Amino acid sequence: MFQYAAGYALSRRLNASLRCDISDFAKYKIHNGLEISKVFNCAIKRPSPQELDNVIGRNARKGILKRIKIVTLSYLYNQHVLIDRYKPEDGINLKAPSYIKGYWQNEKYFKDYSHEIRRIFDFRPAMDGRNQEISNHISNGDSISVHVRRGDYITNRKAKRELGTAPMSYFKSAIAYITKKVASPRFFVFSDDMPWAKSNLHTGFPTDYIENNVGSCSFFDMQLMSQCRHHIITNSSFSWWGAWLNQDREKIVIGPRKWFANHKRLHNPCPPEWVLM
Repeated sequence: MFQYAAGYALSRRLNASLRCDISDFAKYKIHNGLEISKVFNCAIKRPSPQELDNVIGRNARKGILKRIKIVTLSYLYNQHVLIDRYKPEDGINLKAPSYIKGYWQNEKYFKDYSHEIRRIFDFRPAMDGRNQEISNHISNGDSISVHVRRGDYITNRKAKRELGTAPMSYFKSAIAYITKKVASPRFFVFSDDMPWAKSNLHTGFPTDYIENNVGSCSFFDMQLMSQCRHHIITNSSFSWWGAWLNQDREKIVIGPRKWFANHKRLHNPCPPEWVLM
């Protein structure tokens, strides 16, 4: 979603068509694969091999972009290629045709087109009965989504080393903070490790643990999050987007101050108006 949003914003600035090189997803088996076109109103248009060669060249197509990511080697890039270095303050200053590669996890890359992007990221599939029931409960009060991301952040070595899990102290502080701001809080907990969430998250207020959306239906959790009035997210783009897609100007969003476990990574994708703890 971050990649598509950054690419869409760049295409609008350049008045150019958007093509998405999704070749890296060919063997991608995590999180149900590439679902963006199924879930949202965005059709993925792929570049032809010739279009790719015209911009990045045949050598880059063979993998050089994966190996060259540091500024001192930027002279090896085509002048129309930009690799994400987690520096949104630098912006994306390119001319068409261009090729961008990276995660682009910051609103600054696409904030100027946020209204259009929210329309694109409008959920397509209709909710089933159970999710519609939960949605009704969410809309009936001071609903607060809480997302607990564990899963591959624990089982995958690279994810554990780079991201890690938010500590229990974070959730305690976030719950204490938001319950002082909200009159009648009701929590809706979403997690890929619900047994842990049930055993460790004790809000002291009405709490619903949402565990009916699994596998190919997991995206409904993000949709339900986006319908909550306020949010406690974790260091996960899944809950980041659940909070960002909520268009309520009075919403409170709490995020972790430390997004990465890797101490060399200081980047935090949370917008400045969100509360960091």
